[in-house]
Amino acid sequence: MSTISRTHPDSLVELCVRKLAQILIKYGPKKVRFGRLSGLPRGALEALLEKLVTKNALNDNVLPHALTRQTRKLYLEGSSHLRRCLLNTIGRSCPNLRTLDVRGCQQVDNRIVRDVLQHCEHLRTLRLDGCTRISDSAFAPALWKPPLAGLLGLHELSIGKCGQVTTEGLMGCVMKGAPFLKSLGLSFCRLSIT
Repeated sequence: MSTISRTHPDSLVELCVRKLAQILIKYGPKKVRFGRLSGLPRGALEALLEKLVTKNALNDNVLPHALTRQTRKLYLEGSSHLRRCLLNTIGRSCPNLRTLDVRGCQQVDNRIVRDVLQHCEHLRTLRLDGCTRISDSAFAPALWKPPLAGLLGLHELSIGKCGQVTTEGLMGCVMKGAPFLKSLGLSFCRLSIT
């Protein structure tokens, strides 16, 4: 009798997520009903999205079904082919979001960031490196709107290569609005903070 020795065998959920990702990549809607994705357990759905992003296979057909009230982590780094109108729904669709990583997503703009900060009051980590359309107004509430609730609990903000963010905007909006901020990533920014 032969035995397979593995130090960390994959769980059944991990195996199912891997297989589902393979089927989505290969067949898309021919084999998977996208509407059923929102019924997956939160951890499985987040793992599926991460696999699809890693393979550069996340698209506008899959993402809307993954944006649920239960979504806590959304890693979309480098997903530059997602439409802006879809990204605009993240804040309202995922009010319990804790982590949003959209590094390198060129289509992310001020409206998307402001909407997430407006609706995701439990947000702890926001990574925007390389989102060149981001400016100071992403962190300022729109006229006649309440303060951005997402800034209040923010612990980590990364805005590297966001050349339109100024020292004044950072100090006026972010530093005043985010009292628990512990980590601020400013790589490749031309800011002078005193």
